[in-house]
Amino acid sequence: MMSLYKDVQKAAARKQGVDVKEPAEVTMSNILDGPIKRPDESKLFKTVEERCADARSTAMTLLLVGVLGLAAMILAITGSLQLPLPKIAPYSMSVLFLAFIGVAVAQIQKSKKILTEGPAEHARIKNIKKWFETEGIAAPEIAELPVTVPVNELESLYRKKYEAIKEVLHKQFSEEDVKLLDKLAADFSEDARIDAMLEEQVRIEAAVRDKRTS
Repeated sequence: MMSLYKDVQKAAARKQGVDVKEPAEVTMSNILDGPIKRPDESKLFKTVEERCADARSTAMTLLLVGVLGLAAMILAITGSLQLPLPKIAPYSMSVLFLAFIGVAVAQIQKSKKILTEGPAEHARIKNIKKWFETEGIAAPEIAELPVTVPVNELESLYRKKYEAIKEVLHKQFSEEDVKLLDKLAADFSEDARIDAMLEEQVRIEAAVRDKRTS
């Protein structure tokens, strides 16, 4: 689909007398001189796998504390372990540690439920990526991006690219989770394959505009 889209763009440009050259290979080192600092809002979304891992980590921590704490309280109640606590304390703390175990079990169940959301989430992300690579990439907001900038403005260009892609995604998928869209906008902005497509798209659009005005 991406190859077909590029071929159509090139053919349309050539019909208007625009000389279309193949873009050089684009990597992130061509875009930014140094590591990319992703926008803070693009870091808020957590995938199904990340949310599941968080729930299981919480569950394991609470379960460990609960089991060890309850075991200690049982030993204290039976007199096998001497603790500097009031006599009633082991009983009340046993209830607390039982609550920890209960919450741990609930977190384990939650992680299982989260995993069931995986296929639907993956399908949504796949559809958004497919739309962007075949249609969204031709949006005016993206076509207006500069093709080249001075080295000291590369980071600024990255931010403009991110904001443009973000705007396009939010406009097309207004009912989608905004955190997911922000994450995908950052992903697209840092994807060398997508960036090569963006660079070619912007170059063609600029060339066509120049041809029309000349």
